[in-house]
Parts: sequence; C-alpha cells; structure tokens
Amino acid sequence: MFTPDTPNFQSLMLMLDAAHMGWWKADFQAGELHVSEYIAKLLGLDGDKVRIGQLTHLVREDYRMPIHNEFMALKVDSKFDRTFPIELPEGEVWLHAQLVGRQTDPATGTHLFGYMQRVPVHDRREAEILTLENNYHTVVKENKHMDVLLDHLPIGYFRIRLLYDSDGRAIDYLFLSVNRAAQQIVGIEPDAYIGKTARETGHPVDAHIDKLAHIRLGNYKTDEWFAKKTRRHCRSFLYNTPNDGSEIVILILDITDAITAHKALDEQEKLLRNIIQNAPVGIEIYNDRGRLIDINTCDLEMFGVKDPGKIRGLNLFDNPNFPEETKIRI
Repeated sequence: MFTPDTPNFQSLMLMLDAAHMGWWKADFQAGELHVSEYIAKLLGLDGDKVRIGQLTHLVREDYRMPIHNEFMALKVDSKFDRTFPIELPEGEVWLHAQLVGRQTDPATGTHLFGYMQRVPVHDRREAEILTLENNYHTVVKENKHMDVLLDHLPIGYFRIRLLYDSDGRAIDYLFLSVNRAAQQIVGIEPDAYIGKTARETGHPVDAHIDKLAHIRLGNYKTDEWFAKKTRRHCRSFLYNTPNDGSEIVILILDITDAITAHKALDEQEKLLRNIIQNAPVGIEIYNDRGRLIDINTCDLEMFGVKDPGKIRGLNLFDNPNFPEETKIRI
C-alpha cells in the first residue's frame, strides 16, 4: 500500500513528475478541487486545494466556457476527456485532463478522480488529434470489456465485417469476434475464426454473401439451419451494428431441444391418429364447442358415410336425436 512515507510512493511521484502528469480529485458537495503537488506547482497554486471554479480563469478564453460547462456536467455525466490550453505567466501550456473514476456517497456526495498531464501540442488541431487518439484507446478498452461479457452469453455470438472489391461488391467477410457459446454450438476450436476471412475457414461464401450484403442499417434477418458437425438445430438473428453498414452481428440460438420435442409430439400424434383410424369401434372427436372435428373409418362405415368432409363441423347439440339430458351434462 502506498503512503507518502514509503519509497514506492516516492518512486511513483517521481515517475508521474517525469511524465509531466498529476492527479486531481473533485468534491462537488464541498465545491473543492484537490490536486497533486505537480499540478499545484504547474498552475502556480498556493496549496493543493482550490475552489472548483477558481481554475476557470486560467483556461484560454475560447476554451473557458466549454471546459467549465463540460466539467460541471460531470455531476450527472460520466465522461471527461479534453485537451485545452491554459495561460500562465511564462506562457501558454496545453493540458490533457481525463476522468478516471467516480464515487458517490449519500453522506459526502459525488467525488471524481482523474489525471492531468502537460502535453507537447501547440494548437487546436494537434489537441484534437491527441483527444481522438485517447478516445480511440478508451473505446478499444471498452470493447475488450464487452468482448469478455459477450464471451459468457448463453447464446452464440459472431461479429463479422464485410469485405468489398474495387467495384463495391461484397466478396468475403472477416470474423471479428466469436464467443464460447458459438464455438460450442457450431463445433469450432477457440479462436479458430477470429482474424480470418470466411474463405480462409472454408465457408461457402458465394452461397450467402449476397444475403449478408443486403442486410441494411436498421434491418435484420432470421434464419434456421443445421450444424452438421455438432448435429445441432440453430436459429440465427442477423443485424447491422449502429452506424456501420459493413459490420454484422449474428446471434445463434440452439433450438435442438425444441425441435426434438416437436418431432416427438408429432410422432406421438401420428401414432395416436393411426390407432384411432384403425380401431374396431366408432370414434368421433368433438371440440369444446361441440363441433365434430374428426371421425374414424369404422364410424363412417357404421353410418354409411363415404365423404367425412360433409359431416365435419356438424354441431353435436344440433342433432335432434341426441338426448337432451346428455346435452345438459356435457
């Protein structure tokens, strides 16, 4: 554990100083901003604690209000990643500030933690490039977290990117992500697909590439198919990811148990129907409204009816020969 008196803490502070970096902590309930020694020296502060709005006047005028408003919005927002200039007696200095964490307590309110670093940029264009680079690395980190989450989903998950030729025609696709459930359902080795094209993995691309290419933003497609390797029946749901027409997500549901159960019920129904049709006694089947829905061969022969279609749908209660007391009991 780091404490100000330990060599490890002192080494950490030296490394932060060498990187021209320091930390900050915002306490919105107290309206105070705590900063590390490096930041305090850089900004020319008398101590390590100032009012949150006190530093606003150091920010260059064209950046002042946007930075202030975005920082104050952190009371409800959770993202702050900006590069901006400050005006010091020795000249203009550019800083990169980022929110790292948030802690909310009913008694003490919201506390924010982040870092601030002096960066070697000289104008708005360089600052925007630096911010974009930092945002890119943040997105990559978030995507890795999402991949870990998706890896534990109970349904199969594929994420692919369509590849096009010089004429804009889809000719192949690249596997970006495949979770464990998909590997088990389809029967592939872990990471056997990631970073490879469909042609490289032996998929019959030409048979379905056009269907994939016609899934537009906001649209989706469903399909049912059979995985030969694992003998699993599957249902797929395919859709475009937001704002990227070349990226498609494929969700795979294993419906083998449902298909097997349906087939078993269908076979039982056929067996029962065969028994009814070949029974040596007359059998008539009525629905809950008293209408005839089926009749077996023996019953037809007993009443001399050759076409069962003529009597199906007849109402049991409309038969004048049917005993009234039986109607009441039914």
